[in-house]
Amino acid sequence: MISEDDRPEYAESPEEYVRLLKKKRAQEESEYSEYASTPEYELDLREAAAEYLDVSKFSPGDLVQWKRRMKDQHYPAIGKPGVVLRVFDPPITRDPNGDYVPEGYDLLVGFLDGDGDLRVFPFRSNRLTTWIAPKY
Repeated sequence: MISEDDRPEYAESPEEYVRLLKKKRAQEESEYSEYASTPEYELDLREAAAEYLDVSKFSPGDLVQWKRRMKDQHYPAIGKPGVVLRVFDPPITRDPNGDYVPEGYDLLVGFLDGDGDLRVFPFRSNRLTTWIAPKY
């Protein structure tokens, strides 16, 4: 059963929405500051950088999953596969409006949502690795 404290908050007005966004941002900043102050932060940061710089090559049809510490989107879930649908070489560095995309993306990856519909999103291959199927 979900407790009162675990229920998500919902905005009933634009002002309430702004308040909730500010609250979430303050919480994220507090969590970051706390983690960045720990003794293991420097080593964790170096490991994450090394992982990010280790780039795999993918082809359409490959099943992929997030690398450790690389998840920057809601989907797919950690440990769950997505399928590479398209590879861009060179990477896309401009959005449809022509604005620069700092990290760019070089893959389109699809996954099935809760209704079984294919959802497709751009990804950077630096953040993904080959999916390892669980052993049952």
